[in-house]
Amino acid sequence: MLDISTINQSSFELKINGVEYKVEPCTVKTLKEFISIKSKNSEEAFTEYVSLVKKIIDKNKSNNQIALSTLEDLTFVELNYILAEYMTWMKNIKNSPNL
Repeated sequence: MLDISTINQSSFELKINGVEYKVEPCTVKTLKEFISIKSKNSEEAFTEYVSLVKKIIDKNKSNNQIALSTLEDLTFVELNYILAEYMTWMKNIKNSPNL
């Protein structure tokens, strides 16, 4: 029997304001949310974008929750960089021949 809980998953390491997060791969549902938000173009979409980044970071190995205000205090460039690096990491996992 295949037990998916035994899969050894790597983590995306991130440090914000001195707090370290070892973020796990997100779910397919979260990826779908990202694609949905990416196609929108409004202030509401930006609010959803910040909430999505929070959701991604909150799924970490030590269960540290990041405050929404911490993310809102970041510049858009910083927030976008975090998500771009995370997505690059996810792409590398997908393309890994060892998985």
